Amino acid sequence: MSIQVMAKVWAQSQASGSELLLLLAIADFSDDQGHAFPSVATLAQKIRMSPRNTQYLLQKLEAGGELEIRRNAGRGGSNLYRVQTLRPENLAGGCNSLHPTPATACTPPPQPVAPEPSLTINEPSEVAPKVRAKRGKKQEMTLAERKAQCEAEGVPVIPSDSAALRYAKSAGIPDDFIELAWKAFVTRYTEDQPDKRYADWAQTFANAIKGNWLKLWRFDDGSAQYVLTTVGVQEQRAQGVNKPAKRDWV
Repeated sequence: MSIQVMAKVWAQSQASGSELLLLLAIADFSDDQGHAFPSVATLAQKIRMSPRNTQYLLQKLEAGGELEIRRNAGRGGSNLYRVQTLRPENLAGGCNSLHPTPATACTPPPQPVAPEPSLTINEPSEVAPKVRAKRGKKQEMTLAERKAQCEAEGVPVIPSDSAALRYAKSAGIPDDFIELAWKAFVTRYTEDQPDKRYADWAQTFANAIKGNWLKLWRFDDGSAQYVLTTVGVQEQRAQGVNKPAKRDWV
């Protein structure tokens, strides 16, 4: 938690209501440069709203320029956020572009009396957008859109040499558990969170397997094997089969 970031949000943000509450929640997780990577579910719980509404508010804050979102760039495949009120000119006491009536001419304060020199350094994220623009950015799309695209191109959503399957094989996770995870993954992102967008769904699924996002299995020390958790058994029953069907997605 950064008191400095929260203070900047209170002083400079033009957001209000639920958007301001969400921005403050992110600030509560952030470091002194405004960077944080809480999951959408964690943020939703913190502001007492549904994940879908939380996702909508995140998009509004991003569109309004108060929040930078680098998708899948955080720990465990979560989004990496940066509170945009923490711009160098704001921290140094110069022109404040978020102020309701910004000054027409601003003179930077003398360097020896800069109020918060530790926060005015050039951060890597300041130049990251330019670097990404040069390399080109993959188009973000919903899982349903990606599946339709792959069907039209005649290619699988999850290639047989994908990071998810390579990791599962090296970790010894059974194939039928991975198949069950895929079915649960599809349900989450086509029914529960249909508006969720990622640029690389194969990598997102790999992150879900590595982090066991869906909590479908655990490792049993006694048998030295992976076994389904209660959630996994429930998901298996919800699919209506004792074992997942033959793999049809790679």
